[in-house]
Amino acid sequence: MITLAQMKAARALLDWTQKDLAKLSGISPAAIGQIESGAGNPRAETMKIIQLTFEKYDIEFTDDPGVKIKREPFNVNLWQGREAMLKCWRDIEETLKGGGDVRISPVDDELWKSLYPKEMLEMFKRRTERNIRTLGLLTDPSKNESKWASKNYRLVPESAVTPHAPYYIYGDKVALIKMRDPIRIILIKSPTLAESYYTQFQYHWDNGKEF
Repeated sequence: MITLAQMKAARALLDWTQKDLAKLSGISPAAIGQIESGAGNPRAETMKIIQLTFEKYDIEFTDDPGVKIKREPFNVNLWQGREAMLKCWRDIEETLKGGGDVRISPVDDELWKSLYPKEMLEMFKRRTERNIRTLGLLTDPSKNESKWASKNYRLVPESAVTPHAPYYIYGDKVALIKMRDPIRIILIKSPTLAESYYTQFQYHWDNGKEF
């Protein structure tokens, strides 16, 4: 029988609410809430139904006890220092070597230009040659270095972004960036996580303004 911790972890991994789990398993929302609160002792049959519901959506329960999504790659790399951003740019080009979109929130081309003046110009050139398009959210139009591509940017309120912790989404990867010195980048390869960030980005994009 799965544990309470595994149940909560599986629901979080699928980004389900208690109501989502209740609807898909046929167990009442009140019962789900009671189980997760640790109140009482749920019947083995109830926990088995919950387990089978998760497994139907590709959740695998391990003996650790742990939880993972079947067959989904999940890799993490940590880069830091001046080379971190250059490694990220190279990884974008390698991942999208057949062309594609990289989504950035928020865009601050002026900052990167001040840190990597030569490298940034070369990066823009390579992306153009490889048909890699940048879609970005920004709060200040002056931070858009590639003025010709302003149609690919959207103005959003400051509350929609985190300036000191931007993120990049490309392919099935998410790059989380800490701007403090030294720069640190956590690169995560996970289709599920990337989809979650895509959804978040798209929401702000749809509500942003062209300029």
